[in-house]
Amino acid sequence: MLTRIYFYPGSVLEARPQTETVKTLYLAVPEGYPAYRPGHVVKLSLPSTPAETRGAIRPYCNCALLEDGVLEICVNRASRNGVSAQLQQYGPGQPLGISEPSGRFCLGNSVNNRVLQLIGLGSGIGVARGIMRHYYQLHEPFTLVQFYAIHANDRRLPYEPELEEDTDRYPGLEVYPILQPAGYDPDDIGERIMSHVTHPGQAQTFLAGPGPVAQSLEHRLLEMGFATEHFHMQKYQ
Repeated sequence: MLTRIYFYPGSVLEARPQTETVKTLYLAVPEGYPAYRPGHVVKLSLPSTPAETRGAIRPYCNCALLEDGVLEICVNRASRNGVSAQLQQYGPGQPLGISEPSGRFCLGNSVNNRVLQLIGLGSGIGVARGIMRHYYQLHEPFTLVQFYAIHANDRRLPYEPELEEDTDRYPGLEVYPILQPAGYDPDDIGERIMSHVTHPGQAQTFLAGPGPVAQSLEHRLLEMGFATEHFHMQKYQ
């Protein structure tokens, strides 16, 4: 049985380049739209793209807090064609359809006192940063938060200025930038993460990134002692 998806009429408010391949879109929240959290998945429908992607549907993770008053989608251009490539051409005022938020890759209304490990690969940095901001909204007193911002680039990270400001704003936040100009290397990333982790089995971990790399990195970190029951992953194409 096919499940029909209802799409609210939405539009782009702002488009902000992060790097040569990563772009953030800030979307107007449609009237009557349900409450959402960072990490919730929203599906976007593109009504005004070339014929090969017209009507295409693609899921993305929201990066924004409800209080931000926008939906925030971080898009990585994996190729010159497809939905993400078309979305990167979108600017203010362009319409798109937005599904209701769904999924479990987000914090609940309460969090425990475990060390929070956030790992963002490429555009997943935006998602991990949203979860980090939500954590500080929910949790006091604060425990250690370790944020690994990883990008296959030799110049800069997505959200680099924001992360620099975050380290001054949020107590207990440690940000570790990891640039991988030769492409993502799960073994190298795993070793770098483990150099900062004292008790991996006690950490609550959120990993967001492109599917094959995220899966390989998850497998490597579990081998290194991270606990399956405290490990959350959101992968995308």
